[in-house]
Amino acid sequence: MPEIVKMNAAHVAEIAEIEKVSFKTPWSAQMIADELKNPLAHYFVVEKDAQVLAYMGYYRILDEAHITNIAVKPDEKRKGYGKALLSFVLDEMKDVGVSKVTLEVNEKNVAAISLYESFGFRPAGRRKKYYEGVDDALIYWLNTGE
Repeated sequence: MPEIVKMNAAHVAEIAEIEKVSFKTPWSAQMIADELKNPLAHYFVVEKDAQVLAYMGYYRILDEAHITNIAVKPDEKRKGYGKALLSFVLDEMKDVGVSKVTLEVNEKNVAAISLYESFGFRPAGRRKKYYEGVDDALIYWLNTGE
């Protein structure tokens, strides 16, 4: 049975591999490891049989949070892990007093946009040619106090 746990050093290599297959500009293993030392960063993984299936991270400053990354292993997509992780993390954010959440998503990532909107995220802006100088980033906000 998969479980959601806080990211630790043992997860870094697997997360780096998921990054490589999920993003055109992946974070390196060192960048991921550095997040463990960042007091503003909070990362979680979906783990099953000691394997990372998905991960998600955010930065928290006072009552606001910014989701930095969320990704699911390609062969584990469409199994509800991203949705479960987002739900878990949003609940965790509420528990620690976060009232506003923001994220950026590639305009072409229709599946992610649909997921975020199903949780109440709403578009609030656009960064032109943000990804690789080609694709726009859509900026989404969620007010958890609603």
